[in-house]
Amino acid sequence: MPNSKQWRMQKNWRGRKRRWESNSCSGDTCDKRRFLTQNAVSPVGVNFPTEPLPSCSNSQSERVRCRGGRMRDRGNRIQHDRTNGGRNEQARLRECQSNTTSSTCPHPNLTKSKHGKRPIASQTAPESSSSSSNSSQSDIPGFYYDAEKKRYFKILPSHNNVNVVTRESVSSKTAEEKRINDLKLQSNSKLGQHDKDAKPQRTESVNFIHFWQRVHQGDVTNTSIEPFVLKSQVRKLKLSHFERIFSNPFGNYEQLEHMLLMEASSDFHDILGLWSVKDTLVHRIQLLRVNVKKRTSEHKAEARGLEVEINPQGNVVLQSLNKVTHACWAPSLENPNRKYILYTTVCYTGYSSSLALFRNLEPGGNADCRATDFCLGKKATWTCAWNPHHQRFSVGTEKSGLLLDVETRRLWELYSNKSDVLTQTFTRTTGQSLISGTRKGEILTHDLRSRSTHPVKVVHQQSPIGSLRLLKDDIYLLASDFKGQINLWDLRMRKVVREYPGHTNRYSKLFIHMEESEQVLYTVGEDCYTRFWSVRTGELLRSIPPPCPASRDLIPRVLYSSSWAGQWGQVGMMMGLKDKMYMYHSQDAGYL
Repeated sequence: MPNSKQWRMQKNWRGRKRRWESNSCSGDTCDKRRFLTQNAVSPVGVNFPTEPLPSCSNSQSERVRCRGGRMRDRGNRIQHDRTNGGRNEQARLRECQSNTTSSTCPHPNLTKSKHGKRPIASQTAPESSSSSSNSSQSDIPGFYYDAEKKRYFKILPSHNNVNVVTRESVSSKTAEEKRINDLKLQSNSKLGQHDKDAKPQRTESVNFIHFWQRVHQGDVTNTSIEPFVLKSQVRKLKLSHFERIFSNPFGNYEQLEHMLLMEASSDFHDILGLWSVKDTLVHRIQLLRVNVKKRTSEHKAEARGLEVEINPQGNVVLQSLNKVTHACWAPSLENPNRKYILYTTVCYTGYSSSLALFRNLEPGGNADCRATDFCLGKKATWTCAWNPHHQRFSVGTEKSGLLLDVETRRLWELYSNKSDVLTQTFTRTTGQSLISGTRKGEILTHDLRSRSTHPVKVVHQQSPIGSLRLLKDDIYLLASDFKGQINLWDLRMRKVVREYPGHTNRYSKLFIHMEESEQVLYTVGEDCYTRFWSVRTGELLRSIPPPCPASRDLIPRVLYSSSWAGQWGQVGMMMGLKDKMYMYHSQDAGYL
């Protein structure tokens, strides 16, 4: 019987023998391994650079023990010829992949499957290569690929560089291409379809006789007549013409640069406009009178839709020392025909005080009302709102809101949770409550009958509130924030009951508007597209691109009405962009 030392030696020898047998392989197995490794094909159709495998034949190899008990090979081994065998084999494989239908392919199993179909590698090679090339043209970080020049350009920081590619230039070029394509699609399609070759889709007609037939048949109920007509009119808005605010500018102050604000009167007979003047720091406030065009016998049969013209009238306000932050109508219950306005200013340098001023823009009226000017201190002002029921107005300032009485000149400072007040509105029925939107995304409701200056209701959104619009019943509130979210709030339940998707905004204060019957909501996004929604359903009705190149500094201002100049049937939209006013009319307005 062997002792312990001999038993350990036998055990170690058996283990080495088993490892040596497992490392060695037969000739057939070695040939298969060599063939698969040399002819490996990547999923995108590119051969892997593989190293040749040496032969493992036991008859032509000798394994001896080296220092440490390891095994090594010594003797003649079959080496793979890289110059002849490997390259010729790879060349034959590439030829086989390019000519998969050829019967002379040396490896038919790689070109056709058992059922006569191409293998997965050969099927996906062209598609994957094209997709990879397309993705490589646009997915290289820090570079921009120009399809026209077929070159890559490095994206540089947006400093005062000239003729360089920046992120702003790339985004503006992409936006301009999208705008041109959208205008072509809308001009090429009368029914609103996006493809010339597509079959014309069936659309709802609003012909007067056909429409009332549907009402009598019960297809359209009486409560849905007005929303149905409004939706059809909005979907068929079309650009008709444009007018310059001043056709023959006189002096430097009539050289308008861009329209910053546009508010219509209650009867849509007048428009309050705010413009910036070219090459100056002056802001111009001007009253625009909307008049119906006189129809002649030549175009009386063809005239449909919006047939109005605008005429600058009244007194002009030129603000040069301070910047105008907001303006609104300030009608008086005693003199409702007077064209009083309220606007707030802030100093450019911050050394002088901010102001709240009243002016009368009525032609021939007293434009200088210095008795009703208010000094607000060295605070930045953001917004203002007028309360016609109690002759009061509010101003949104830094970290607080201000409430002022015009007759007594008394001032209250309203608590805003130490946040800037960006937008405000009074309740429309009684004027007893003030609703404010802050930079923290809070919507605050102050009860003006209470002695406390703290809000009685607070609801939250995700980003700063840019615009508020209260419905006539004072129950539902529309709120728009800086992230492009537009929500319909129920102030009694303090929750969102409707959302309106599709609006684009990142950090701009954009105004939201409603049509007179409060059935349609519309606004302009940061991409300068005008969008319409149904207030009840939240459906996106229409998206209108700007008629000329625009940017974040040149966002259009729009107003929509069904009774321009106080006449029912003058349906259309006015868009103020730069120094022009673009007129959009509805193709179905002439049938109603």
